[in-house]
Amino acid sequence: MKKNDRLGLRGKVLKFWESRQADRNAGFGQLPEICPYNPVAYLLQCVSLYDAIGKWAAERVEPSYRLEFERIPLAARARRECAKAIRSALGPHRDNYDAAEKTMDDWCSKARAKAGLISGKEGLRLESFPVMIPVWEINRTIRPMLVAYRNPREFFSEVAPRFFPGDFNLRPDDWQRLAGTLRTWKYGALLNPNVRATFDAVAEDPRAFAEVLGQAERRKAYADGRKPGSKDTRPRKRRVDNVATKAEVWRRADEIEEETRQPRGAVSRAVREKAEEKGRKPSAIRRRMSRAGKPRSSM
Repeated sequence: MKKNDRLGLRGKVLKFWESRQADRNAGFGQLPEICPYNPVAYLLQCVSLYDAIGKWAAERVEPSYRLEFERIPLAARARRECAKAIRSALGPHRDNYDAAEKTMDDWCSKARAKAGLISGKEGLRLESFPVMIPVWEINRTIRPMLVAYRNPREFFSEVAPRFFPGDFNLRPDDWQRLAGTLRTWKYGALLNPNVRATFDAVAEDPRAFAEVLGQAERRKAYADGRKPGSKDTRPRKRRVDNVATKAEVWRRADEIEEETRQPRGAVSRAVREKAEEKGRKPSAIRRRMSRAGKPRSSM
């Protein structure tokens, strides 16, 4: 299991937001502060609402001071059942947003009735938290996503600026924050008039425009040499030429035979001399000769 798979929805969203503010080089400085926990932009990376709800249902439910560990399976099951009902309501073409919204309303009403919350003034019992978790997540995550997929212009022009003013209330010269907005919300954010006006204004300056796109698309500059902070690697072990070693030993053995006129013992003497020259044992030289695998006649 990968490390990312062990993170719950909150952990993955927080990691997503951390990556949103990670790159502060290239002259951008501190990016604007944003909501620390909002999975809307995280789940909007999916192609359709059907896929986004499936991703939401598959995330692990994390414990909190309200939700005890033994109640996590109940909350996860309630979320999966809710997601299954919403995805079924989307229909075969997965675009019946009105039916999906009605299913959300019915689910929230039944969950509130089951939890004993009729007028909204009653206290919520601990055993009712697993049932209410999908309700809370629907209201703060799924409903805004439904608007984003059903009417993107309405979402980026009206809904998103109301909930995330730091990302959408931009000035025409605020190109540093524009990079963060495009990186978080992708190019759908250009449907917002303020973001579009800032984008058009930055396009007048080619250098600033290139930096904005580079930050938004996580481009990296090409750098020669080693990466900063990389450790020294061990030098590669020089490969021994066994064939050349064997040829040198046999050549020296021939010379010894001519000098001494004795055919016996010449190879052993040549091996000992080669071992002393290389600072190795005679057995190591013999192993090199055996690895060469060629007969003396070919030398």
